[in-house]
Amino acid sequence: ALQAEQPFAAGRRPSRLWRYARRALPGVAFGGIREMAEDVADALADRSVDAAVLSGKATYPVLGALDRVPVLADVCDATSIRRRSEIALASGFGKSAPIGAWASVRWVERQIERRAAHATFASERDRDALRWAGPSSIVPNGIDHAYWHRSSATLGCNSVVFAGKLDYPPNEDAALWLTTSIMPLVRQTIPDAELTLVGRAPTTRLYEAARRHGAVVTGEVPDVRPYLDDASVFAAPLRAASGIQNKVLDALSMAVPVVATPPAAGGLIRNGARPPLTVAGDESTFAAALVEHLRRAAIDPTPHLEGRTWVTERFDWGRSVASVDALLHAVREAGRPEVTRWRLSR
Repeated sequence: ALQAEQPFAAGRRPSRLWRYARRALPGVAFGGIREMAEDVADALADRSVDAAVLSGKATYPVLGALDRVPVLADVCDATSIRRRSEIALASGFGKSAPIGAWASVRWVERQIERRAAHATFASERDRDALRWAGPSSIVPNGIDHAYWHRSSATLGCNSVVFAGKLDYPPNEDAALWLTTSIMPLVRQTIPDAELTLVGRAPTTRLYEAARRHGAVVTGEVPDVRPYLDDASVFAAPLRAASGIQNKVLDALSMAVPVVATPPAAGGLIRNGARPPLTVAGDESTFAAALVEHLRRAAIDPTPHLEGRTWVTERFDWGRSVASVDALLHAVREAGRPEVTRWRLSR
């Protein structure tokens, strides 16, 4: 096992120049990634390694130090499809940053496909979106079902909840869209419907939108579960998303009904089975679905047990860990790569 520091210390943000360099030169190691690659190269000079796991697109330059080691690549999600959605949401000169980010990560995805002995994806949707040609398996996220369970025997009343790290651009966009466009439509039918946005690092823009539209922004909380306990319905209106939305798994595990956009729900499809949630793609349809669930909870506040059962049967950390263990053994048995395709950029 090789351990490396994060590219930036906690609380530090990369400079604009660093971020631009990472997009323009995705194959070159910068900052902490460079140190990680050098540490890996030094470690491999002193010992024999049967196989390596590469996780995260940003760590791609480390592959140069692993050119003689079988690699299991944890691709996880199709980051490029999320970047493509961000391009569509931007306007004017604002498109330049997501276009650069998309081009960079798409190049990295293709290079990992060439190099990896095997790849893992969190969802079928993401693997299919990349048209992955190499050997691959689906290893979904898991959930701690003992932790994510209800304390209340009933759903909340007239309460819509959204949770997530609120300065993450796709989450901020979802929260703003929910606050400024969707909830006003909901309140035309249910005037006292409440919206609570739960999560750390809310942006100033989100605080201002919440103040204007009567939403509650909690900021960081020690435990999200009480807010899900009090929810009538969980909203996941993400317009740019890839992989599996853990926030949706959490809500389903706590037997809260969920309304989600196609990007938020698509990663949860397993072997053709669709999750028991409501999918809505535009603001009017999304608002109507929220209204339906709010009305249903007011009449019958029975928790959505079908959602918990569905998640419990399909998203389990124990099964996912066993899958990775088996794949590592298979990658090790396949042996070392015969050809060095590239070396670490220094």
